[in-house]
Amino acid sequence: RVVNTFPLFKKGRIRLSRAFIMVVLLLMGFGSVPSQAQQRVMTLDEAIQQAVENHPRVKMAQLDLQRVGSQKGEAWDPGNTQVQYSRGQLNGETKSDYELSVEQSLGSLLTPHYKQALTKTQLKTGEHRLQLTENEVRAEVKRAWTDYLAALEVCRLYRGQDRVAEQLRHISQLRYEQGDINKLEYSMMVTLSTELHTLFVQSQEDLAIASHRLAWACRSDVSVVPVDTVLLPFVMPSNSVHLSPSYVGILSGESKEKSDILKLEKSKFFMGISVG
Repeated sequence: RVVNTFPLFKKGRIRLSRAFIMVVLLLMGFGSVPSQAQQRVMTLDEAIQQAVENHPRVKMAQLDLQRVGSQKGEAWDPGNTQVQYSRGQLNGETKSDYELSVEQSLGSLLTPHYKQALTKTQLKTGEHRLQLTENEVRAEVKRAWTDYLAALEVCRLYRGQDRVAEQLRHISQLRYEQGDINKLEYSMMVTLSTELHTLFVQSQEDLAIASHRLAWACRSDVSVVPVDTVLLPFVMPSNSVHLSPSYVGILSGESKEKSDILKLEKSKFFMGISVG
């Protein structure tokens, strides 16, 4: 009985091993799909467009601009209508008199004008703030893009040095075994190759950090891979340095807003009109 049951147990063991291997292969197949889908090849213009469309600061600036634009219809506020009703002895001898009065205050005639002027100034300032925010997002993406390309070039450089370090380690081992160099020279060569390998590992870590920063700047949930990996220097001419129109527009707009607010408060002391 022991002899007859042994092949059955062996066959079951083989069947279990095959099923386990199939499960492992399927898991490896499914696991290889997300690794390819977790990267997106993009150009610089596409990265900037995606960052501008999805950046929360840009969305907040757009919502603030819409909020100010919705205040255009609120420039003229006539106020509440007052309705009074009285019954009793008012102007006659009996107590059966009735009186109904409706009063509507139109307020100052200058207040709606200054409210409209303040709203226009706030709209213009909001447009400059939106433009400035978009420019800051573009600059942020360009900095992350440049840092990634620089880290990629450094990693490529140290990858070549790491191959040289591996050959140096192998050559020093052979020469030490053959007696061409002593223990001190062998230790120096191994130390040098180790330092080169450490620089390569550090460059890989810097590249991973730059990749995460680029994905964060582009507001992407996957890694962003630039199409063009060539890093070229950009020389900015000295005579083209000037203030951004957005900064100038915001500063002038804030100054004009204060002036419009002062005019609006002064207009409230102007005589008003009531209809009743």
